[in-house]
Amino acid sequence: MPQSICGEEKLACCTDQTTFRPACDRGTFVCTIAGTTLKPRDQCPRKRRIATSALGNFSVASGFANDAAMSRSLLVFLGALSLLGLGCDEKSPGAGDASPSVAQASVEAPKVAEPKKAPPKLVMYVDASGVGVGGQFIDSKRDDLEAAIAAALASGTFTIADPLEISIARQVLVPTVRALVRAVRAHGDKHVILKTASRTGDLVALPIVLESGSIKKALASGIGKDASIAVWPASGGAARKKSHGLAGPDLTLGGEMLGKSVQEGDAIVYNAEDSVQWGRVFDLAMTRVEYKNASTALIAIATGAYEPGKKVSY
Repeated sequence: MPQSICGEEKLACCTDQTTFRPACDRGTFVCTIAGTTLKPRDQCPRKRRIATSALGNFSVASGFANDAAMSRSLLVFLGALSLLGLGCDEKSPGAGDASPSVAQASVEAPKVAEPKKAPPKLVMYVDASGVGVGGQFIDSKRDDLEAAIAAALASGTFTIADPLEISIARQVLVPTVRALVRAVRAHGDKHVILKTASRTGDLVALPIVLESGSIKKALASGIGKDASIAVWPASGGAARKKSHGLAGPDLTLGGEMLGKSVQEGDAIVYNAEDSVQWGRVFDLAMTRVEYKNASTALIAIATGAYEPGKKVSY
């Protein structure tokens, strides 16, 4: 009915916010919540909001603490909240729920480059037939022997130690040794050790000098094709000789002559005729150890032809 007939809404159930117009209430209106009765609206206690959720706003009247109906309503409300809490299935941060928008890329382990192997150490030797430089072998009869040795040294397929050690067989002819020394010097090596078997079979080292500038003064000595031993100033001058012995050069007399001729600070430059084997020159060089000045002298190998009395190139 219109408000003009029924009047204002002065009656209320208070708890469910249902109001009535007294003029129209003929005892047919009831509160929807069990246990509640209509009251004048101004007698309803002030409402206090206790919760707000997705279900709407809920209010509890402070004046109904002992009201059984209100207690039951509160329990129903709290139970609903607890059910809502149990129904939430939150996932902890970092839970593995793969998002379809995130690509799962397979990552391959980076390949580790293998360390480069160092070039092998140079092994160099000379025998009666030729010169071995690393894995190359050069025939000693080649006209370009010196150039071939230098080219092999420059190939760069090995590591050259300092000092460079070269094994030389006793049967090698002296011209091959000269070509070897020239090639090694041209390559830029400065410290060389020649290793040869002594007459007793022991491998003995003979350090030689390749830089002529490091020699201030030198004495030359060598063996002729007649097995004689000669000694003279490396800059040129009269040569002293000792004839051969019964089985070759007289190393005793020749060594004594050389040892007594060497002065303090002198170097000794060795050479021989082209037909002489390196082993005999090596034995002559070993005799110097018996003499004070000769034993400490620098050693060089002549790079030119054997000519007693003339200036020696080394």
